[in-house]
Amino acid sequence: MAQTSREIVTRCLKFETPERIPRDIWLLPWAHIYHPKTVDILQTRFPSDFVTTQYFYSPSSRVKGDPYKVGCYTDEWGCIFKNIQEGIIGEVETPIIPDIADWKSVQPPYEQLQQMNVKDAYDQISRYYDSTDKFVLANTCPRPWERYQFLRGTENAMMDVMFPHEGGRDLLRTIHEFYLKEMEFWLKADVDAIMFMDDWGAQDQLLIPPRAF
Repeated sequence: MAQTSREIVTRCLKFETPERIPRDIWLLPWAHIYHPKTVDILQTRFPSDFVTTQYFYSPSSRVKGDPYKVGCYTDEWGCIFKNIQEGIIGEVETPIIPDIADWKSVQPPYEQLQQMNVKDAYDQISRYYDSTDKFVLANTCPRPWERYQFLRGTENAMMDVMFPHEGGRDLLRTIHEFYLKEMEFWLKADVDAIMFMDDWGAQDQLLIPPRAF
């Protein structure tokens, strides 16, 4: 009997010889916009073994715009991204904490966790989990270093790493504590895995010296 996607991924993670390697193609909307036929062929021939649960947090009053449309987009932390190309993610031009002394002004989006009906949320997640045999990822993606850059701006963030001071540590701790709270919610949900990520590398080197890291 053929193994389901969930079985294939789980067996791979446990080194239990799945019938094939798990697969997934991570695509930005840009690929769907400019190469729809190629994307369709790839996804038909090699369907992903992964899905992300369809539960979403309560809407944030801070969010404005579309992250993949040309123009400006404001995320749930209040960071403003400028996008000059359809289908990709923009960049923060003007950080909301240009001076690290103002780190206390950061307001993590705790309201998204506090305003939810937890029981209904878990029920919705469970129904989705039971409806699929794919490997289900939590609909969250903590990324502390990138978030730090979004709040401070990349150049400021790099300077904070090389010339550390208490404000930078406090800001990182603030980000970390929010993500811990967010992951506490997902740890009790019916999902197969919680994903978190970050971007530590340039094309030819690490962004942060290992000693500083």
